[in-house]
Formats: sequence, structure tokens, C-alpha cells
Amino acid sequence: MSPKYSEYQYRQVKERRWDVHPIWRGIGFIMLLLLPLISFSAAVLVIRANQEQKWFSPPEDLSGYFETPQLARFAPELERVYYMDLVLTFLFIVLGFGIFTVIYSFMWSQLGPSRYGPVDSPPIKKSRR
Repeated sequence: MSPKYSEYQYRQVKERRWDVHPIWRGIGFIMLLLLPLISFSAAVLVIRANQEQKWFSPPEDLSGYFETPQLARFAPELERVYYMDLVLTFLFIVLGFGIFTVIYSFMWSQLGPSRYGPVDSPPIKKSRR
């Protein structure tokens, strides 16, 4: 006869298939690669339109630029990258990620699994007195 605690039974961990649906790969591609490119392009367009329309005056500290001769080989318009372009790019990226998050959370609330599983009891309904 063996002692009570000499044998342990370890719970078997079920192996999970991590097959990712292709749509999530596409959304990840958009968020990681295309969103920064679109944001930078939008920032450049907004700054150039601002120079013509004079919507706002950028601060003097952000009106500087730095030279990028490596990027100029591929795209001549990127020879000078302005600081204001980078600030607006960051703001557009944050805005874009926020929009994706709101859309995703709405889709999850509408199309996701039920809040209650098969072993959950239904919520308690309180009566008004």
C-alpha cells in the first residue's frame, strides 16, 4: 500500500492548434506595414496643404528637417524629412490604431462568442420592489 500523497496525477495539457485565420494576417499586415506608410503620406500631404492654405502655423522647433540621402535614392521627395511630418505621422498612426481597435471591439461584441458558456448558469434577474 502506498502513501496517500506519493503519486501525483498531472493534468494533461491539450495541444492547441494555432491556425490563424487568413483575415487576421491581412489585418496585421495593414496595421504593421501599411498604416505607417499611409500615415506618413497623409502627414506629408497635410503639411504641404497647410503651406498653401495656412490652416495653422507649426512651431518653430518642428520646422527643421534632416537629410536622408539613402532614402532619396528610392524616392527623391524624401531627401528632406521634416520634424513636423514625423510628429503628424505619429499622431495619424495612433489615430489609425484607435480606429482599428474600435472597429475590432464592435465586431467582437457582435460576432464573438457568447458571454456565457454551456456550464454557466443564466444571470440572476432581480425583481423590482
